[in-house]
Amino acid sequence: ASLAYPTVPTKAGRILSFQGRLTDTLSNPITTATNVVFQLYSVSSGGVALYNTGTCSTTPDQDGIFSTLIGSDCGSEIDTSVFTENANVYLGVTVGGDAEMTPRQQIANVGYAINSETLQGLPPGTGTSVIPYINSGGNLLISASSPGVRSTSASTDFTLSSAKAAVIQSAGTGDIVLQATESGTLKFRTGGTTDANTRITVDNVGLVGIGTTAPTQELDVVGDLQFSGALMPNSTAGNAGEFLTSAGAGTAPTWTSTVPASSVPFSGITSGTNTTAAMVVGAGATLDYTSTGTINASSLIGGTWAIPGTIGSTTPNTGAFTTLSGSTSVSSPLFQGIGAATTLGNASYGTTIAGSGLTITPTAWTATPTISGLTTMTSGFASNAPSTVTANSLTTGTALSLSSTATGLTTGGLLSLDWSPG
Repeated sequence: ASLAYPTVPTKAGRILSFQGRLTDTLSNPITTATNVVFQLYSVSSGGVALYNTGTCSTTPDQDGIFSTLIGSDCGSEIDTSVFTENANVYLGVTVGGDAEMTPRQQIANVGYAINSETLQGLPPGTGTSVIPYINSGGNLLISASSPGVRSTSASTDFTLSSAKAAVIQSAGTGDIVLQATESGTLKFRTGGTTDANTRITVDNVGLVGIGTTAPTQELDVVGDLQFSGALMPNSTAGNAGEFLTSAGAGTAPTWTSTVPASSVPFSGITSGTNTTAAMVVGAGATLDYTSTGTINASSLIGGTWAIPGTIGSTTPNTGAFTTLSGSTSVSSPLFQGIGAATTLGNASYGTTIAGSGLTITPTAWTATPTISGLTTMTSGFASNAPSTVTANSLTTGTALSLSSTATGLTTGGLLSLDWSPG
């Protein structure tokens, strides 16, 4: 057989069973209906009644004996405070028009009902070895020196749940400690009860993971990191325009404004146009042109072209510039002030060529050039078109020295001179 318990708390009625015998002054039993009043007090005499049944009519039997249920047959149910808030309770009885009978009768405890003040011998209270209770403010009071709510089951989880927000609060300067002893891990979850809902993890060696349940560093973040304050390694925020450089594992990075490297590839430099800063190539350094890249500039300025190469070539050359191709004038600073002979091969200029000690060795001309200065011309100088040499400023020497080993001249002359002194 099993015991059946109610699904909701059920209380017994608070009533008192009373039995008495009524007699007249000659001790004869009273058998007619008689009015009685029952009252409960916290004192044996005097005082104010805690409970009053009001006037009730009772009819004794032939021997004057009657019985009634106080709080049911006679009067309303006795209030719970009568017994819970008073250490002793006394019953006063008034019959008919007489004064209240004396002495009042003390309500005695029923056998084992005394133990109803305890639960398996433990009384309610806030100290040790007592039953904790919820006070009028809805608080479960535990005032022992080291209180705790603990589960002794090693096979199931222990859950604290709230229908709304759950608040953990300490008073004054008290700390809140979340403690996972032994090999436990602290996990902070939102939106679910599995590891997929774990947002922050603190493992048993102190590694903290955000977005990961298996951190490998003191702070391991999987995902984007956004902050609005300063980044401060070693409590230093750095200055405007500085950047961080690594000092290796286990050491905080430092702020710097210089690039600690011997070279920086163009692939690491922004492709935007720099209109304010100069690129300086110092002593012993080189600015290399490789592959199919292009160096574009409206002006190349330098002190010395130590070892020039072919313009447009990707291979360095130890000789002089051998090829100039384009449509602009070569009477530029490239040839100004050059005392030694400079050779132009395959010249195809239709403008002005000027220089001092200039050797012209064309294989073809696309237009008639005007050449000024002291020059030596060789190798098919006039193969495609006549040429004119102007020497108005000549004071000594020979205006023109012409030599040719060509055997194909069939018409015209080798040289035409025009002297028109002013």
